[in-house]
Amino acid sequence: MTNKELEQKLNQLTETVETLKSIVNLAKNLPQASNPQLETKIEVKPEDKINRILGGISEPVLPEYRQAVDELLNKDFGIHINHSTLGTKFTILVPKKYSTELEYDVRPKVIPYADGLNGVKSWCEKVLGTFNEQTKALIIAQRISSQITI
Repeated sequence: MTNKELEQKLNQLTETVETLKSIVNLAKNLPQASNPQLETKIEVKPEDKINRILGGISEPVLPEYRQAVDELLNKDFGIHINHSTLGTKFTILVPKKYSTELEYDVRPKVIPYADGLNGVKSWCEKVLGTFNEQTKALIIAQRISSQITI
């Protein structure tokens, strides 16, 4: 295997491990069987659920990363960032209107620190490529309409 192939395999493995960590963290927070009379309903905000799924609150997003997402996808897409020894876990949060997922559509990718902004742009392009033509056209139309200034 070439170094590039090994790097791709490592990135895939890292993404899988990060996803499994998120699932384990989510499972830890699931309520256990209890006495219904003692149950207290706690309303959890959507951003709290996302943070739990992604292993904590997002670290600050660099302006150039935000700009890349806005220019390659559109301003409706969210960003969640966590840094690790392997690189930046860069997660694109897909808005419900573009997603077929029932609850949350998160697209994580560990981007090596050396790749930086180029890695973010590449991930945005790959995410855009996963949508069907109709949804892709809608995403691009939203992007263009938000860029038009009169």
